Amino acid sequence: MATELDLQGWLQARAAALHKPAFLKSSAELIVSSVIRSFQLGGRTSGDIARPFDGGTVKWRPVNTAYGIMKAKNGKAADGILLYTGRLRNSVQWQITATGIELGTNLTYAAIHQFGGEVTITPRSRSYFRFRAATAKTKEEVSFWIGMSRKRGNTIRMPARPFLTIQAEDIEDIQDIAIRHIDAES
Repeated sequence: MATELDLQGWLQARAAALHKPAFLKSSAELIVSSVIRSFQLGGRTSGDIARPFDGGTVKWRPVNTAYGIMKAKNGKAADGILLYTGRLRNSVQWQITATGIELGTNLTYAAIHQFGGEVTITPRSRSYFRFRAATAKTKEEVSFWIGMSRKRGNTIRMPARPFLTIQAEDIEDIQDIAIRHIDAES
């Protein structure tokens, strides 16, 4: 006696459960929570610049001394790296796509923090730095912005501080969510 098993049909039915909005929403919300946790911990990256979305245990590079002094005098030092206003952290969003989920931010400056690189200092930038110095609340802030406006050269090197990372435990948690959704479909 032989029994025919439609393995492909069985797998397709299980896979269909993973393309449902409930599974995708649960997975996306888990990843966003993990990204927010990375901000709280000062980064959780692999440390491999070639893999900017891989999580790990490596913290973000500290801010430069002048900026750190300015943050401290403005009561922002305890907020951590990339958290001066919280705008970047709060901008992380997700959406369901045809093939899964998309995670990101619409802030123009997010990419320089994720990947690092050089920022060109234009005459307009220098004017902005002078404006910030003129409207500063502390002498440390004035000093920082004047220093930026007088900086030699035309570029600032920004280190990569990947914040859109997926941790190994996120993958495990998503696998658990997937099993629950597949079981619910069975």
